[in-house]
Amino acid sequence: MTTPTIDRIRYRLSDGQYLKTVKPKELIALHHTAGGSARSTFKWWEEGDPRRIGTAYLIDRDGTIYEIFDPKFWAWHLGVKDDQIEKRSIGIEICSWGVLTEKDGHLYTWSDVNLGNVTTMIQAGTAVQFATPWRGAVYYEAYTQDQIDAVCSLVPWLCERFAIPRKLPPKEALIGEANLPKWLAYSGVLHHAMLRSDKSDVTPNFPWSQLREALR
Repeated sequence: MTTPTIDRIRYRLSDGQYLKTVKPKELIALHHTAGGSARSTFKWWEEGDPRRIGTAYLIDRDGTIYEIFDPKFWAWHLGVKDDQIEKRSIGIEICSWGVLTEKDGHLYTWSDVNLGNVTTMIQAGTAVQFATPWRGAVYYEAYTQDQIDAVCSLVPWLCERFAIPRKLPPKEALIGEANLPKWLAYSGVLHHAMLRSDKSDVTPNFPWSQLREALR
């Protein structure tokens, strides 16, 4: 297996911003940041939030993988008030604004950044429009192919390193309603929105078939 290229220098949380409890890893949880960049997300975790929230990895839009802290440790990233699932899981954040709001033919992020014309962005593949709203929204920033490729490189490598089962839930669970009790004891790969109904990460256009193939 090819070892992914990982930047372990540029963004690194201070010791007090994550927890150095070591517990066997059994779960990988995919997220998206709902923010502008790896830098802005890291800065918020490091300087703006005292609750020791973060994920072990951030994947920027160009596919760069940043290791924020050693994944044998942990930080709060699921927000389900169950420290056991937090401790036994590795979080991966894909940098993305997430939900976009349409106004007068343009798309805006939650922080009111005008990203551009709706039609142009969808044609360019930088935004996606769902026929059926996903978690209350129709428009989302699209994940880049570089990010998808990075996920498909990083996840199998982590599964091998930590002996995490190389499996995904069935398709209907990946795009269905949140069901925390069902997944509390699960081992393998899932995403944040499967655990919490107030979360949209990751969106239904994530190419699960590509990740499933990478996990074989």
